[in-house]
Parts: sequence; structure tokens; C-alpha cells
Amino acid sequence: MAKEVYELISLATRGRYPRRKLSRNRIGLFNNLLNAEKAMLKFIGDEKRYYEEPEDGVYENDYLGYEIGKYVINRSKILYCMPLYWSYDCHGNLNDYTMVDDKGQFKGRPAAKVHFGLGDLVEVAYNDYVELAIIGKLPPSPEWFQKMLAGLDSKEAERVSRQWVAGDDCYVVYTLGEGDTHGHEPCSSVFRPTRKISRVLQKKLRAKLDQCDRGYMTKEETIAFATEFFNREADKIDEMYK
Repeated sequence: MAKEVYELISLATRGRYPRRKLSRNRIGLFNNLLNAEKAMLKFIGDEKRYYEEPEDGVYENDYLGYEIGKYVINRSKILYCMPLYWSYDCHGNLNDYTMVDDKGQFKGRPAAKVHFGLGDLVEVAYNDYVELAIIGKLPPSPEWFQKMLAGLDSKEAERVSRQWVAGDDCYVVYTLGEGDTHGHEPCSSVFRPTRKISRVLQKKLRAKLDQCDRGYMTKEETIAFATEFFNREADKIDEMYK
């Protein structure tokens, strides 16, 4: 029988923009999301009591926020069984979460659940660092998803839909650096900046977006490409289960 485990992790940062070190520290494991959230709020309260705010307002370790990951164990089929995540800001307010259905399939993110716009400056949490980025494209909407499936029969549509999972609930972002620095980053890993961003960095990030965005496909080209790609991937999965 499958069991669910919720892992609570603090996201502590150190350093200066545009890239800061990130330490992921496990606070605990819990049997449900509510207990994990309660433990997070207690941890935040304890931190405030134990550490006085420094005169300059900058702690040696700043918290970008917190992350709760849901893991399902003892599953016989692990193909595309990705963990689900909830992220929170440094005060314990919900930042975002993985948006999939009960089958673990992603079918688009409604506009009301998209918290950033094109050109917004954000911080993206990677494994061991946090980096400033600029939003280049928004997550696919339910309308985009349905348009991609339009014209397919029910069997083909189901095969293509199976390929859209938690990892597709993401923003396209650009970071500083040479060449095309775009990445597809999960919504739960994208945060509002916790510090003031200098005008120099703001200008560089906006220039990066202007430079790279011109090379993107049109909406019609993107839909055509995605349909062809996921049809090929669906054929591979069907072969694996024969």
C-alpha cells in the first residue's frame, strides 16, 4: 500500500545578488501537509525568538522561504511519479504549489494562479544556489492545453496528455550570462525577490530578455511543435508497456 510522506525543508541563503548560496535543511518528516505547515510556523516563531534582528536588518543567514515535498513510497510504478511541492515565503505564507490532477497530470495553470507576469524579476531556487532571473514565458494555460489537443481523437489526446506532468508546470526564465540562458523552472521554485535589486542588475536582466525573446517561436509554431513532440513520446511509452 502506498504511503505519503511530507518533508519540510528550510531554504537559507547567504551572499549577494545576482547569485546566492542556498542551504536546504530538513526540519522534519510528517504524515500530512497540515502537520508540516504547523511545524514550519513553529520553526519560524522559534527563529524570531532566538535571534535578535541585526542593526543593518541583514541576518548572516537569510531565509528565502520553505518547501514541503510530498513523496509517495511503496509504489510499484515509478514512471513519471514526480514528488509534489508547496513553497512558502520567509513568513510562512504560501508562495506556490505544483498544480496537477489526481493522476499526477498537468493540464494547464489558470490565469488566476499565475503569480508573475512577463518581465517580472524573480529569484529561482536551485539545488544549492538562488539566482535572480526575469520571466520570459508563463506556464501553459488550460486553454493552450486544450488547443494543443484539438483535432486529435480521444485515444491520441489521452496518450499526449499522459506526457504532461508536474515538471511542465513551470515558467521560462532568463538569468545573466553568455548566450541563451533560459530555463524551465517549476512554479514552486520561483519566488519574489527578498532584497532590493540594483538598477544595474535590473537593466542587465531586461536586456537579456529583449535579446533572447526575439528568437522564440510563435504561439502557432509552439503548439505544432509540442503536439508532434508529445506524440512521439507517447509512442515510446506505449512500446514500454507492450
